Amino acid sequence: QKSGSSVRSSVKSSGRSSVEKRRSGEFLMGLRKVKTPMRAEWNGQVIAESRNCECYDGTFYFPREDLVADCFTESTKEDRDEKKGLKKFLNVVVDGKLHTNAAFYYPDPIPKDAGRIQNQVAFWKGIPVRACGDSDDDSDSD
Repeated sequence: QKSGSSVRSSVKSSGRSSVEKRRSGEFLMGLRKVKTPMRAEWNGQVIAESRNCECYDGTFYFPREDLVADCFTESTKEDRDEKKGLKKFLNVVVDGKLHTNAAFYYPDPIPKDAGRIQNQVAFWKGIPVRACGDSDDDSDSD
């Protein structure tokens, strides 16, 4: 009886638990301000750290002023995302090691609700993004 009541209490009004929503990606959709300070690291060095990240569809975006500028170079690669528009890439360089196209940003995102991520930088290709003080890899960005 007790286990059944605890299961029922975790179900939201939609009839789905928060675990089910996370697994389906529903929990991650949309734009939200991240309340926890976040950081990105590569090759043993912090390359971005911010208290002002935005999370859009499950990806963390850092303000440019919170990047370690010496760790980034512009890439010539561009791509077009059907939902967000033109996507430009940055290379990450730490201690002479180059990680090509490992960061990206949208100079002019299409959806109106995505305006807050304009020119903010997100990471992928194995660059972990996590809460400051957290040593787990559970919050990696796409």
